[in-house]
Amino acid sequence: MLHQLVKQRRVVPFIGAGFSLHLGLPSWHALIDYIAQTMDYDPRIFELEGNALQLAEYYMLDRGRIGQLRSKLDNWLNAPTIDISKSDQHMLLVELNAPVIYTTNYDTLIERAFDAKSVPYKKIVTIADIGEAVTDDTQVVKFHGDLSLDESLVLAESHYFDRLAFESPLDIKLRSDMLGKSLVFIGYGFQDINMRYMWYRLMKMWKQGTGYADDRQPPAFYVGTAVGPVQKKILRSWNILCIELDPVDPSAHLVAILKGLI
Repeated sequence: MLHQLVKQRRVVPFIGAGFSLHLGLPSWHALIDYIAQTMDYDPRIFELEGNALQLAEYYMLDRGRIGQLRSKLDNWLNAPTIDISKSDQHMLLVELNAPVIYTTNYDTLIERAFDAKSVPYKKIVTIADIGEAVTDDTQVVKFHGDLSLDESLVLAESHYFDRLAFESPLDIKLRSDMLGKSLVFIGYGFQDINMRYMWYRLMKMWKQGTGYADDRQPPAFYVGTAVGPVQKKILRSWNILCIELDPVDPSAHLVAILKGLI
């Protein structure tokens, strides 16, 4: 089924941080340690003060702006030493020829993959970008913002709370793009309450807005590891099918799956 949806350009990848872990990018833990050090905190003590979103919120309240943190993220995530052409899964993501790719990642690795293969694309960050996307080129939607535009970043607790209303231009676009298409979540843990709530809201909007039964909408897919029977049943009730990756080498298994879809 998924292979046929790819051929019909009805698959919309939704990419999370796990998609790029094989490239050695820093974790949220490393980011929080950096914030602690800039604020003269012992990182071990700082982590006891709240979760990652709350600690990022504290940084913003204390500093009044996010510029220094954004610069650090840019240096970490977009280091010129990263050879994106060596990442098979990024190269294969381009070859899927999806109409839209959503990513919550702040890095530019997906865009660099398109550049490396000389494939045109349109980056979507603001409502103006949506209006300018008039070609059949793949749209790369930076769902949590882009490091080139501070005000677009969804990084701290208040940013996430604002987005939970699902009324921003990018939220409205996502609701439109999911109609008749299949979202494929890669690089996420579906234990993430924000992701689960987002999907719950999307499915509720689908049912209320169309009046169609679930079988009229193609299923979504979750590609990941360690999905037990409890989570499978819950996700299936949300019209999400699970594709489990080999826990021994999930990256190699993901590459094999992507190759099979092209």
